[in-house]
Amino acid sequence: MKLPYNVCVSRITVIALLAALLSAPAALAGKAGEVRTESFKLLNQGVAAYKRGDYRLAVDKLNRSTAMALNSFRGYYYLGLALIGDRPLHR
Repeated sequence: MKLPYNVCVSRITVIALLAALLSAPAALAGKAGEVRTESFKLLNQGVAAYKRGDYRLAVDKLNRSTAMALNSFRGYYYLGLALIGDRPLHR
């Protein structure tokens, strides 16, 4: 059974729209160079915040940095230090 032309076109349109919607998050992720630059910027801001003693800000910046650059030893190192510094002390 052959479908009418307008039914085929509408199905193709729906499929194309679904494909565009599913690929949108990947397009918003950014290019590798931009992500690397942003990760490095967040890392430097987080390390600076840690050295100032602003541990909550450091944790936020370093969390975002390590989410972008998964193999950043320096990022995870300072994130661990900031998390330790942010702990409330119980006596």
